[in-house]
Amino acid sequence: MTDGDVAAAPLMLVSGDVEGVVETLRKGALELGIRVVPSDVAPGEPVAERAVIVVVAVCAAVGQSLIARGLDAVRDRESQLAPDAIRVVVTVAGVAGRVPEKALRLLGSELQFQVESAALAVGTPGRWRSWRRRVGLATLAALGIEVFRVAPPA
Repeated sequence: MTDGDVAAAPLMLVSGDVEGVVETLRKGALELGIRVVPSDVAPGEPVAERAVIVVVAVCAAVGQSLIARGLDAVRDRESQLAPDAIRVVVTVAGVAGRVPEKALRLLGSELQFQVESAALAVGTPGRWRSWRRRVGLATLAALGIEVFRVAPPA
């Protein structure tokens, strides 16, 4: 990859409290040539360049729903995101960090689907999940892993 390609690559923010998932996603993004915000950047801290894709992985906490926790995590990072950034939340119920390798591959496929779907221009026909992707998504759900996109704030 040339220096021009690296500068043109999208900037992605990967954060959360499910370390196994976060590190795997970060490593996978780097392997694909996607620039990733350094992991030492704290929520709310100003950054030189805003991310166009954010993936937040959260696990269950006592007294708060996973969806609310994911939305709060995205809101905490709002100052580091471009206004039209693609926001994806991964929720993991159960034992955090104990996600099987096969499930991480399925998760990567679902995240790719979510980002591609969100990046489609308005007016173009939507994408459909193939049978294989639907089975993969059902497998993730059975393991307690849910993936959803969050709309930008109005």
